[in-house]
Amino acid sequence: MSIYTAIIATLLVGASLVHLVIACFFRTKMALHVPEPTANEDRGLASIMLSIRGCDPGLKNTLIQLLNQDYENYEVHLIVDHKSDAAWNLVHQIKSEFDVDNRFRIHEMRKPNKTCGLKCSSLLQGLNNVSHHSSYLVLIDADVTPHPSWLGQLIAPLGDKKIGVVTGNQWYEPETPTAGSVLRSLWNAGALVPTAILSNPWAGTFAMRMEDVRRAKLQKIWRKSIVDDGPIRQALRPLGLSIYFSPSLIMVNRDRCTFKYVNRYVSRMLTWSRMYETTFINTVLHAIITFGLLAASLGIFLLSMFTQDWNSALVVGSGLLTGLVLTSISYFVVRNSVAHCIGMRGETLQRLSIGRVFRYILWTPMAQLIYCVSCFRAALTQRIQWRQITYELKGKSKVEMVRYRPWIATEPEQVRSEVSI
Repeated sequence: MSIYTAIIATLLVGASLVHLVIACFFRTKMALHVPEPTANEDRGLASIMLSIRGCDPGLKNTLIQLLNQDYENYEVHLIVDHKSDAAWNLVHQIKSEFDVDNRFRIHEMRKPNKTCGLKCSSLLQGLNNVSHHSSYLVLIDADVTPHPSWLGQLIAPLGDKKIGVVTGNQWYEPETPTAGSVLRSLWNAGALVPTAILSNPWAGTFAMRMEDVRRAKLQKIWRKSIVDDGPIRQALRPLGLSIYFSPSLIMVNRDRCTFKYVNRYVSRMLTWSRMYETTFINTVLHAIITFGLLAASLGIFLLSMFTQDWNSALVVGSGLLTGLVLTSISYFVVRNSVAHCIGMRGETLQRLSIGRVFRYILWTPMAQLIYCVSCFRAALTQRIQWRQITYELKGKSKVEMVRYRPWIATEPEQVRSEVSI
């Protein structure tokens, strides 16, 4: 048996053990979390903005739940991409049936800017329509279903003047464990841990004071940005304000997606990371090391079996199995942490069957492959398609929309797998 075989197997197990330790740290942080640090007595007007392009599977529930918030002083600006979009009729239907307090303000997107992402264009338009008395800007995505205390939990930490942004994050818990859905959940679980620990902003659940929006010059920044949350941290730095991540605002997405979609999704998320996060190089190195050790171990195992080097096959095979089990346990530790957080508001995750557990374990190596390949694709990406719109990426502050067109809905299964942000 080669000494290198033992080293590779040891490194693989060591890397998997590190992932488990970090997952346990994440679990401890979530378990020790106390609700919002400061009770915010200011019940100022909150302006919620929801950009809509295409009819997301959960959009109806999102709209209804936005009308059922415990926080009383708020308005909801719905910026719909185009009147030909099926969502246009849906939002009017929900307004007529459920909006008894007249909270919805429905806008059709005017001519979008070519120098930024479509969502940034809608936010810029929405900001021009908010009430002059508005105290807070709140963002939500169309695939997020807010619980009744969602808005109040977002606003409360802003009572601390040192906090500039309050944010949550997303957990993918597909009701139907298709290959794409499982892979997205596995990758997202790994991404959630550093995102939460570093308090990276996520516009799917996001709030800040309106005065800080102006002080940070976000309207000027969004005119040249492909995404809305990417440049937030840098914009807040001169103001000396912190970003507060609230575990109670981890939102569960139960949509399914296809294998083809998840490949584009992970690459796109990592492309935003490349453009706006200084830690992207660490992400690339992490992907190379973790998948490199896995690939090397698998290659040595197959070669050892072919050459009948049973000692090497036993050592590296044991390392592969141990590494896979440890990595899978890390996923379930993170999942358990999320279950704890959402359990405080009365929500639950599905009870996992033995078959579903094994499905997650078996798909873990593929998730690592997608992660590694997507890092390289993200590092080289200069053109990206997002919700049927193509963008040229010439830098984080130089974006060009190649061609705009209204959302085109095709057959139902494709629509369902394409619309989830």
